[in-house]
Amino acid sequence: MRKRLLIFLCLLIGSIAVEAQHFSFMGIPLNGSETNFINKLVQKGFKPTTFRGDKLWAGNFYGKPVYVGCLSSNYTGTVIGAQVVYKAVYNSDKRYDIMYKVASELAARYKTEATFMTKGEEEGWGMKIYKGNKQIGGITVEWLIIDGQHGSPIIAYMDTENTNLLRRQAAAAAYGY
Repeated sequence: MRKRLLIFLCLLIGSIAVEAQHFSFMGIPLNGSETNFINKLVQKGFKPTTFRGDKLWAGNFYGKPVYVGCLSSNYTGTVIGAQVVYKAVYNSDKRYDIMYKVASELAARYKTEATFMTKGEEEGWGMKIYKGNKQIGGITVEWLIIDGQHGSPIIAYMDTENTNLLRRQAAAAAYGY
């Protein structure tokens, strides 16, 4: 009986440890409050600013000047992701080469593959990030159109567990639960 109890406790502790894995952005877990996430961005040297009317934080991302935004749940305020917009503006006819370069660099950094995706008129690169056998996050690289001829890469880091939780919360709210 004691042996069974010990095995059960080990399995329970192991499952709790697996459940607690969250994706991170620049070493900042994509979990917890937006305030906590922003404080950690500021500790990394990011400064508050606005871009197209949105409150963002300006700083460096792998040596590139960028704006970073925090994506959080409307229901709980829990951080589910981070969005990166390069400050540099490029000619849009080079967008595929630029997106491919950014996606390839991130795929190499995370030791994963980047897959080209299309959805309607939207195009970009996507990556699934695993820890062991469990997907903990995803990264997409898309193109933000600045004007008809210019744009910039936009990268979204999303935590799988919190994104799935947000989907369940949104569905429950839509059906009045």
